[in-house]
Amino acid sequence: MSKLELVIAEGRSWIGTPWKHAARIRDEGIDCVNFLAAMAEVAGIDIDVPRLYLRTPERDTIYPYLKEKFNELGRIDPTSWLPGQLIVFNYSGVSHHVALVTGTMRIIHASLYWKRVIEEQIQHRDLKRYQTIFDIGLTENVSVD
Repeated sequence: MSKLELVIAEGRSWIGTPWKHAARIRDEGIDCVNFLAAMAEVAGIDIDVPRLYLRTPERDTIYPYLKEKFNELGRIDPTSWLPGQLIVFNYSGVSHHVALVTGTMRIIHASLYWKRVIEEQIQHRDLKRYQTIFDIGLTENVSVD
């Protein structure tokens, strides 16, 4: 299996796990940052979880950390997203949520809205909040399905 396939398989193994802030226990609870870290870990990508935390951010912690660590692609057309890219969402002017692209207009994430890990077609409500996308090193030789 490629690193991308391992990461997506790991993400899918968490589907249905309830959303819980600052948790990372399969079938008991996880949030979007720990979910990102769990998926990245199987590919040997280190995510410094403590640097990304605040339940209701007083300042933006997610975006600056990711910008420092990965290649930012900017706000590209969602139909051009590739599996393995990382999306950052902005809520109330703060980078507040992350999700991994799994296919054409598809993401997997620990969703506070749905209160669990889900894989879904990107929703209109989320596209309005899409801030930027990062290449985290999983998209080599990948095409949109």
